[in-house]
Amino acid sequence: NNMESYTSHTLQPEIGDKGVFLCKNNWRDLPPSNFWNATNPQPVGAYFEDQSFISYSIDNNQIVAHDILGSFDSIAQFYNLAQIITGFNYQICDAQLKFAPQTTISNPDMTETFTPYTKEQYNENRNWIEYQKEHYVRKKKKTRAGDTVSYYFFNPIVTGTTTKYFEFDVKISDNIWTKYLDICYLRIKYPTNIFGTNIVANNNIVITRGSLISDTNCYANPVPNDFMSDAFTVDITEKVYSQCKQQITAIPNGLIHVKMKMNNCIPNSQVFFKDTVIFGGLSTYMSEPLYADFPNDTFSVAYDTFKVSNPMIVPNCVATITSFTPDTVKGGIGDTLTIRGFQFGPIQGNGNLYFLNADAPTGGNYIPLEASDIISWNDTLIKLIVPSIDTGSSFDPIGSCKFILKNNANEVDTSDTRLTVFYSLYNYRKSNATKVPEVFIDRQSGGYRFYVDTLVYQNDSAMWCIQKALY
Repeated sequence: NNMESYTSHTLQPEIGDKGVFLCKNNWRDLPPSNFWNATNPQPVGAYFEDQSFISYSIDNNQIVAHDILGSFDSIAQFYNLAQIITGFNYQICDAQLKFAPQTTISNPDMTETFTPYTKEQYNENRNWIEYQKEHYVRKKKKTRAGDTVSYYFFNPIVTGTTTKYFEFDVKISDNIWTKYLDICYLRIKYPTNIFGTNIVANNNIVITRGSLISDTNCYANPVPNDFMSDAFTVDITEKVYSQCKQQITAIPNGLIHVKMKMNNCIPNSQVFFKDTVIFGGLSTYMSEPLYADFPNDTFSVAYDTFKVSNPMIVPNCVATITSFTPDTVKGGIGDTLTIRGFQFGPIQGNGNLYFLNADAPTGGNYIPLEASDIISWNDTLIKLIVPSIDTGSSFDPIGSCKFILKNNANEVDTSDTRLTVFYSLYNYRKSNATKVPEVFIDRQSGGYRFYVDTLVYQNDSAMWCIQKALY
């Protein structure tokens, strides 16, 4: 009937709109020319699209606040609710909105202050929302199928020397195994006696991408925000029109790596996941992680539930062995042992590793490694060649045991599990002899003589193999 209707889920603010805009950082490219002389050029976007604006208008000579779901009798009422939800105190930034006596507020022209919204228009929009719920997968599923996503803490360590940092990974898995990560939200609570307060605002935290969101073309950069003085949130979101969402599997996938500056080392304190509460109309809702059905899916579905791992203990700031590989080695033939942990120190210095004397295993005598046995030593990893005997002291062989680590600061730790060391033959030359002693050391001059069959001797290739093996 000669009328045009334009409907969009996106927020379309107009010049002069006053109210609260619910925004979050985004990472869209800035225009080639910045036409606004801004001192804070970080771009933000409407967090809940058209629901992201709580507008101010005048009703019966009083400033009121309202969004598409309801209204507040006064701005003060709205501010009180906002403080409860966010945990932040409000600040009035626009002097024009300071509350003045009602007698000084003139009767406004309502068409200039805010566009009237009729009941018919309201019902029409509500019908459109219901239609979308019925016909589009982006809304919640009609039936609950038990789709569950789980968050986990992994690899908690303490790094650094003078300044200490607590580092850990957050990983994700689900019970579907065939879906793709679209959006998820993390809220993590921490003890302020270790980390202080508002660690994001104080630049005491760094978030880096995990393996699942490592592709910068697929996912936005994960940036932390102070949720309250003792908690931060991280949004993991796909980039707009992402074509390469990553599959969530039953095996936990890396989401983010967290590095937090420590003001104190207080063992047995806990860091743990918390429910993330967000603002929606007049109520608060639990944020829900979303998945997509395929890598370039433009729709997404909310998981029915999500679970979190147990609280994570913040370890003490001392040398700690967390693992080693392999758990079985052979001495004297070049096998390597890799030891992982934290606070080993940036250099070996006077530090060393000690293994049980296999010739007298009940005596509790531990043998130190020689300098030539250590391949590398840093704060979180030590790599060594497993010797057969300690030639620097008593020629005793090392044996199976829970080995001991001592770092340059004389901090000591013992492996939680036993390393198995198999014997292997190791022959060494005496300093004044040219022959190799026999395997069973005695007072006779030792040595070996090998005989080969004539047919082998006449076969150059076979002889070359044997000579190489003997060498």
